[in-house]
Amino acid sequence: MKVFFLNAGVPKELLDELPRIVSEVKYYSVFVGYGQPDSAFAETLAKDLMARGVSCWLYSMDATVGKRVWGEITRKRQEAEKMIVICSAEAVIRDGVLKEIEDQIDEDPDKIVPISLDNLWKKEGFLIIRGKTDLKPFLMERNYVDFSDPSTYNRSLNRLLRGLERENAN
Repeated sequence: MKVFFLNAGVPKELLDELPRIVSEVKYYSVFVGYGQPDSAFAETLAKDLMARGVSCWLYSMDATVGKRVWGEITRKRQEAEKMIVICSAEAVIRDGVLKEIEDQIDEDPDKIVPISLDNLWKKEGFLIIRGKTDLKPFLMERNYVDFSDPSTYNRSLNRLLRGLERENAN
């Protein structure tokens, strides 16, 4: 593999430094899934995560003009190491959010990191269903970060950052 990169013009010095550089990456990369009603929160969160060293992909900020929407969303979600799902009563009833959650469950449900913006979606009787699949248990069985109280935003952000730390992070 090293020969390939050397022949492709990658300097040997850079290849020698790659293990050290990779070991210094503190956080998993993330795809941020959200519904349109939560877009302002999603953008604020993504900017705050990026300011702290988390590589994020957010449709409203990072979509490539001319690319097919679902093709790019699917590719970026699959490339990310974690998928943050911003859960609110208004978001988890939208087909796009449900599709992202369902696809991630089918591929690797352990990548899902839920964030809660309200308590309505967690209440008994609130359905999170796409087709015949009940997605709610997959969200509820995970520890989530509660962002429902704006006065505790920074505390919640720090909790989320701890959850996104790589196991080998320094």
